[in-house]
Amino acid sequence: MLIDRDTFLPFDADLPEQNKGKVACIGSGPASLACAAGLRLKGYDVSIFEALPKAGGSLTYLVPEYKLPQQSVDEQIELLKQSGIKIFVNTPFCTSFNAKKLEKMGFQSVFLGMGLWGEKKINIAGADLKGVYNSSAFLALTKFKALNIHPEDRIIVCGSNQAAVFCSIVCALSKAKEVFLVSKNPLKDFSAEQEDIQFAHSLGISFLYGFEAKKFSGKDGIVKTFRAKTPDNLSCIELNASKIICAFSRFFSKPNAGCSLMLSKNKLIETQNFHTAKKGYFCAGSATSGEQISLAESINDGKKAAEQIDLYMKKM
Repeated sequence: MLIDRDTFLPFDADLPEQNKGKVACIGSGPASLACAAGLRLKGYDVSIFEALPKAGGSLTYLVPEYKLPQQSVDEQIELLKQSGIKIFVNTPFCTSFNAKKLEKMGFQSVFLGMGLWGEKKINIAGADLKGVYNSSAFLALTKFKALNIHPEDRIIVCGSNQAAVFCSIVCALSKAKEVFLVSKNPLKDFSAEQEDIQFAHSLGISFLYGFEAKKFSGKDGIVKTFRAKTPDNLSCIELNASKIICAFSRFFSKPNAGCSLMLSKNKLIETQNFHTAKKGYFCAGSATSGEQISLAESINDGKKAAEQIDLYMKKM
């Protein structure tokens, strides 16, 4: 189980009054939920602001049901609400809800747990055809039944990261006719967890290594064919496809919210002991560590950030 009853708040925790000050957590992914819980245990008045319609961040939108049942996520979020943590959805950190707005609302420090929600554009001929998806959209749509997989579907997934393996497994578990995972990288360079790769193999997903997607073709605006080549252009494959999913790298999308942040050479938020370049602003999770960070590491870093926020607040 990825999360359980004690993941964020210890079972039957003795919760103090919320009288130590106000802290805002931007985003509601694993690092932000852990930070909010850590601060609540110390007696802070904590509010979480989520841009999307449902709380949970990547736990809700990017981790498939087979890996983490949404009911478990919802139960955790409900426990945080019952503890006194306030959660506001449909509230993006932007020009209309910005750093000045948070200050006016009385928040004395801010945790940025926005994660990596920018996704590399699919710069391949035919990417605009119906049936072509990026991995983030595909995982969210299928999880909430807004996109169905059919028994006659032949599906191609491009990529070698965790999202690519997740997408291929979702397709196989949904009884698609055939599922191919195509990657320019060898298996040893996949960034997905080994247990998920092994599960994908056990489901009969076909792995094709050393090929890079070059063109998607279609008929009447609907994708029909997938074409890929080796880097040396000596070998080519062409596969029929009813759906193509591109799982390319995700990146941090800097908010236009009056929050001056330094970005590292990897275009992630630079921090020093979870402090950002803006006084009173803290960050942890994938926005500082990239896609490679695990769920357990994100949660642990969120808890550590709460400790730093507590120290900062005590000095105010």
